[in-house]
Amino acid sequence: MSGITKLTALTITTRDDLEYTAGGPDENGKFSGWIIFPGGRPLLSSQAIYDSQKLAIDSMLAIKNILLKEFDPEEFMNTVFSI
Repeated sequence: MSGITKLTALTITTRDDLEYTAGGPDENGKFSGWIIFPGGRPLLSSQAIYDSQKLAIDSMLAIKNILLKEFDPEEFMNTVFSI
């Protein structure tokens, strides 16, 4: 999954207070997906490629679900903090 850092993956897989939302439509009628922190600060966004808000949000949730299956936060933390 290109474009997502391990720190972003760690954040997505370990926080339960993130919001999964959509922006748009843009001038072409397309929506972008967003994962944001409480208070509205963005964590991850997509380009405006989705035909509906629902598809944009579902895609952001799909990223979360893939990361929950494939990214191991404990392994990452052990790698980062091992000397």
